[in-house]
Amino acid sequence: MSYECPHCKSENTNKLSISYENGLTQVKTRTAGIGGLLGLFGPAIGVGLVRTRGTHQTGTSLRATPPRKKSFIKPFILSFIVGCLANLAIAFYSASAALKGNVTTEVFLLVLSVYLFYTWHFNSRVWPKQMAAWNGLFICNRCGETFTPGR
Repeated sequence: MSYECPHCKSENTNKLSISYENGLTQVKTRTAGIGGLLGLFGPAIGVGLVRTRGTHQTGTSLRATPPRKKSFIKPFILSFIVGCLANLAIAFYSASAALKGNVTTEVFLLVLSVYLFYTWHFNSRVWPKQMAAWNGLFICNRCGETFTPGR
């Protein structure tokens, strides 16, 4: 089944998810080399082996990237940084050691719980809707327009 692009009226269209997958290439290479050198201390030989892994992605595939879920690792890092900043601020403005530990722990737990709730809410309520909308999109291979069929 072919859909017509609303912008240029071309029927050369693909589902956005297919364009995303077609533009991804997994790269895994190995390179070996031997070299010689004649220097002040005599001849020397060098041997090397290099392994490379990665992903190559086309521009169309980058534009067609699906929505991502929020990470649950970032809250811990963010909470730790905010807690340390709160501890520094308290150490600078207050001499009470008991207050320092309590406030730092409370700030850490407050920031962590708020961000964890936000991440859970996004991943369970918002992201599925974004993913469903992304799955319904098409892209024109002629003009690059992204569209929903029938709209």
